[in-house]
Amino acid sequence: MTTAIQKSLPVIIAAIVIVSLLCAYIYTVLFAKPIKKLSMVSRAMAELDFSKKSASKRVDEIGALSRDLDSMSSQLDEKITELKKRTVELEEEIKRVNELESQKDVFFSAASHELKTPVTVLEGQIRGMIDGITFKKGVLSQKAVKLTVTTAGKSSRDFTVNLVVL
Repeated sequence: MTTAIQKSLPVIIAAIVIVSLLCAYIYTVLFAKPIKKLSMVSRAMAELDFSKKSASKRVDEIGALSRDLDSMSSQLDEKITELKKRTVELEEEIKRVNELESQKDVFFSAASHELKTPVTVLEGQIRGMIDGITFKKGVLSQKAVKLTVTTAGKSSRDFTVNLVVL
């Protein structure tokens, strides 16, 4: 019997090697290739390339993982596109707000300048009236008081012109 086993041993070893190779091929086809494909898709997603899909037709866990990965890829693509659109809108809004802030600053600067001159002149004239300083026996004083009252609502340019006329 030992001679029969010795004679059939090379055939048994060959059969085992062939079965092992066949099992390895089946493993590669069934498990390794789909996993490599999923790995490739996930790497593409990590680089924000959502065009690659695994498109597996399997009904097992690997197929479910593949479909979930494709779904996640599509959702991420939609969300990133929406975020980019919102970012552009926000940048435009920030630009508009900055322009309005600049216009506000220019307005307040001009308004402040326009108000300082007449107020300063009014202050000087009122101090002069309080201190009793008059021009030509009260005639000019009355004109100065009228001028002070009427120029309260006018610009400094108009006030200056009226003051020169006096």
